[in-house]
Amino acid sequence: MPPASIVTLPYELRYEIYKHYLTLDDGYVFQPGPGKLATVDGRPIDLALIYTCRLIAQEAKDLPLRFNTVSFSTVYHPEWSAWAGRFHYQLDLQASMRSNLLLSMVRQVTPDMYSKIALKFPRFVPMLKEARGHPAPRAPFRYDYEFEFDVGVYRCLSEGQDQWPEWRERFPWVAAWVEEEEATHGILGFLDKAYEPWDIPSKSELTAMGSELDDKHVWSRMNRWHKEDDEKQRYREKFRFSAVAIAIRFLNSLPIHQRLQLRKMAVHEDHVSVAHPQRHARGLIPFCRENPRLRIERRVDVPNAIIQQTELGHLSSLPIPSRDEPNIRYQISYSCITEVVADWLLEGLATVDAGMPANAFTLVLDSGPATDLCSDIFQRTVHHGLAWQTALERCYALGILRAPSRHIPEYTFANAPQDLWQALEHLSNQTSVLRCNFNPGQPLDVEKIFNECCTWDIHKWQISWSFAHDPRDFDVLPPLPDWGDTLLENFEMEPEKIQNKGRKRHRVGGRRLARHK
Repeated sequence: MPPASIVTLPYELRYEIYKHYLTLDDGYVFQPGPGKLATVDGRPIDLALIYTCRLIAQEAKDLPLRFNTVSFSTVYHPEWSAWAGRFHYQLDLQASMRSNLLLSMVRQVTPDMYSKIALKFPRFVPMLKEARGHPAPRAPFRYDYEFEFDVGVYRCLSEGQDQWPEWRERFPWVAAWVEEEEATHGILGFLDKAYEPWDIPSKSELTAMGSELDDKHVWSRMNRWHKEDDEKQRYREKFRFSAVAIAIRFLNSLPIHQRLQLRKMAVHEDHVSVAHPQRHARGLIPFCRENPRLRIERRVDVPNAIIQQTELGHLSSLPIPSRDEPNIRYQISYSCITEVVADWLLEGLATVDAGMPANAFTLVLDSGPATDLCSDIFQRTVHHGLAWQTALERCYALGILRAPSRHIPEYTFANAPQDLWQALEHLSNQTSVLRCNFNPGQPLDVEKIFNECCTWDIHKWQISWSFAHDPRDFDVLPPLPDWGDTLLENFEMEPEKIQNKGRKRHRVGGRRLARHK
């Protein structure tokens, strides 16, 4: 009896053989350097079976993507770091220019325009009406988080805009950025140049945009090594692309028939990355619509991607490595954590409003080994700040306290919208697209806080909130890694060889002096 051949078996059996042979327990991992998929330990994927014969090649060529989860992480590479940082700067500069343009146009918005905007961007209308009461800022490139909006909103505003010559005269800083031939096509030409936050522009595109935005001083600084007076070694910041941005770039590189084979993607935001990564999930929506069977899980490392985002903005000097000062332990500051958590959760929910198909996407807040620490931070900072802020705003609304300017930070305990209450409820109940693997805490009793504090002046509110929040900072204790060492992962230290190469010898009065360039 001749030996059985796989090609003589029914297709259903061959399919099961393909599945058993091609499926890996840990799936595939994207390698950003070569731009290819590999096994979890970096080895090439074994596809020898597919090349056995023409029939098997035809049947199995696209099955590896169907059978395996494809994983992505944030990407840092010394040669790409300044590239990523430059993109972040240009993106923010574009956002600032669009914001100023919007503030300049807002008083021209008609009721009909408001109706159109409300249909597409209902959450935006109250912000737009509030902006109408603020004068347009004088500083053209001032970056204000409060007026950072979607490009789509500007497209609604610019429909039928035929007064571009007038805008060119009144706002030459905008006109100077928009090329002459595009100016004749109205404001849409200006908006078409804008990046999406999840883009990874080529170096040539960044160079061209940098020339238009005149970012030479920023670009040179990103490439330079820095050193404070009391620091021993020169350093520069590490800039990473987000895991979602890397995944989107990979998806765009595949032909559509291969994208349709994908079933599971794991996107791990394991470090702080550029270009406001909390907003990047919206870039996945077209791919989930294109492939209804695709399921994407985005895991965000709470200590490394969320809390570090707040910490890095407040560093006054480079952390000291624990090997140099083993008795020094850095703490996590409570400052701004609530705002950043709110941004991540609300942007996760916004993917649903933006058209993400049901069950296609989940956002998981991942504590890693810091389960108790994350629970403590959410209870003592996020829930605490939100409850006190809600009680305080009730006093303002009832006229018990005179409402101050919203731009005075000392009058806010948590600069987060009231939508955060619903987001935290979704997180606790594991509903909508939000998940977590730690206890996210319980809401505080706002009514109790209000009844106890409603007769106070604002200064007593501030003092009492501080005492209620004591201790303000959080210890990061073993077995968790030293927090200072963790923060240092966001900086690249200059190799000794480069430092020595960068020194010039100068003879002064018979002495040899070493001086950095």
